[in-house]
Amino acid sequence: MPRQRRTICRIDPNNERIITLYMDKWSRYGRVNRSPFVELSKIIPHSPRQICHSWWNKLDPRLCLTIHVPFTHREKEYIYEWVEEYLSYNNNKKIPWKTLQSNIEKVFERLRSRNEIKNVWYSRKRRLNRQLKNLTEIFNNPYQKSFDIAMDDKVLCDTKEPEVSSNIEESGNEEFERSSIKKFEESGTGESKVSSNIEEFEESGTKEFERSSIEKFEESGTGESKGISNKLKY
Repeated sequence: MPRQRRTICRIDPNNERIITLYMDKWSRYGRVNRSPFVELSKIIPHSPRQICHSWWNKLDPRLCLTIHVPFTHREKEYIYEWVEEYLSYNNNKKIPWKTLQSNIEKVFERLRSRNEIKNVWYSRKRRLNRQLKNLTEIFNNPYQKSFDIAMDDKVLCDTKEPEVSSNIEESGNEEFERSSIKKFEESGTGESKVSSNIEEFEESGTKEFERSSIEKFEESGTGESKGISNKLKY
């Protein structure tokens, strides 16, 4: 069975003016009547509940609405702690927003709208429920699309790394071969230069040795010839 939508009967400006004037007189004359909203329901075509709701959320001139003054962080924390403490001792019971409204007025000296106080609490509750739902979905379904995409990217990176390393090794081998060939060629040319120098040195040494031996032989020959000539004289 579909749920029926609740019809909202808005109070027009003329009736709002009547409510404001009546409540002003009621507060100035000592608040003798304990049920002013019931008396007002006899004057205007609205129920006492509707009049009460309009007064405590919109028409009371003492209200500090969020349009003009937003909730402070301290006020929000006070609402959270107060409601949590109340629910911890009173499970499955309605939250007395009227009491909370009066407590906030005493502590912070601001009369806040009951609807706005409810909105502060329920907006936080919805946010926490969404976070809890997201966490449970992640815990129960670890292989989500985002996770799969991340894993696919990781696999692709892992497969690409060996190709890069093989390319590096190939380029390293080529550079090593080139450097070794170059060094070998340089060493070959150096050895050829050394061998040619050695051969030249040996050739020059033999030539000098031959010259010196010839000179010595010639000198010895001249000495012997001189000795023979001397003997013949004597």
